[in-house]
Amino acid sequence: MAKKRLDICWERQAGNEDFKPALKRYDRYLEENGIREATRSSYVFRVGKFLEFAGDDTPQEGEFTRFKDILHERKLSRSTINRFLAISCGQIEF
Repeated sequence: MAKKRLDICWERQAGNEDFKPALKRYDRYLEENGIREATRSSYVFRVGKFLEFAGDDTPQEGEFTRFKDILHERKLSRSTINRFLAISCGQIEF
């Protein structure tokens, strides 16, 4: 008797609010590129906050501008803002 193959749907919906798959891929990408665990967790946290703000795992450029404005409005330290923006604007690639 032939083994039954599992039907697995590999499609994923962009824009859903479950960011865990995107963040896991990002963490794996960072790990494969030799980024330390402590640094990876910081990066993943900050990107996760941006994705939560955008409400989408494929945010548009306008979302980044709004996110930047919100960080400034909250009067966060310059270094905190810079860490969020460096990761979220793509200086560190996914």
